[in-house]
Amino acid sequence: MKVNTKPDSIEVTLDIAAPPDRVWSALTDADELTRWFPPTASVTSGEGGEIRLGWEPELEMSCSIETWTPNKHLRTGWADGVTQEQRETNPIMLYVDYFLEPAGDNATRLRLVHSGFGQGAEWESMYDGIRRGWSCELNSLKHFLERHSNKQRELTMIGQAVSDERAAWDALTGKQGLNFSKRPEDLLTDDSYSFQTPGEGAFTGRVLLASDRDFMGTIAELNDSIFRLGVHSCFGEQQMMIFISAWGVDTGRLGALKDKLNSLLNKLYAGTRV
Repeated sequence: MKVNTKPDSIEVTLDIAAPPDRVWSALTDADELTRWFPPTASVTSGEGGEIRLGWEPELEMSCSIETWTPNKHLRTGWADGVTQEQRETNPIMLYVDYFLEPAGDNATRLRLVHSGFGQGAEWESMYDGIRRGWSCELNSLKHFLERHSNKQRELTMIGQAVSDERAAWDALTGKQGLNFSKRPEDLLTDDSYSFQTPGEGAFTGRVLLASDRDFMGTIAELNDSIFRLGVHSCFGEQQMMIFISAWGVDTGRLGALKDKLNSLLNKLYAGTRV
């Protein structure tokens, strides 16, 4: 995966071991979208239609479809999350372009360009969040298509409000938290790693993405699921978030793991506002 950033745009390019029509379906079919991106989605296909993405009842977004060239080019609008102040400083609409081209036998090169960002302090947080978000979400798309194509996903999301992002990150990944085998920021893509949860023992996997604010890796013990950590701005506050995307894993086991992770977050942060 290659990420290029410019003052007004974010560009991410990655190769996926799936043909263009399969990647196109994952980007434009509502059921397929929920297998790697949001928990809920609906699509009115074709130019003039829309793609609606939802994470919570309070967090839904509508993306107008501007260009619809099957298996080659999709362009959508991205107005949600843009404040009135941002519109005044930059009246240009934000857009997301997905360019698909063959990259050998049964493979696709996907290039995403998210453009139209304005300049100034009022844009910095949004730009940074979207840049980080696309790196994670496109890793999820690639993993889904290459390892779990056509399978339904169970998405687990857990969050706890925090005030000090650095302290919260260190607490969760350190010995009193998930006890990572190595600090996430010292890990490289494709490295092996492990972490622990109370009462579950060790989980192991391969690193997909790692930095001092985001981590994403596979979990071998959960059928090569995706485990993701990050501090995100949600409903006006900073939250330490844990996401697990699982395909073909018993829902009872996922529920038990969610309860243990919730208890861990409460233990680390509740009352302390780290």
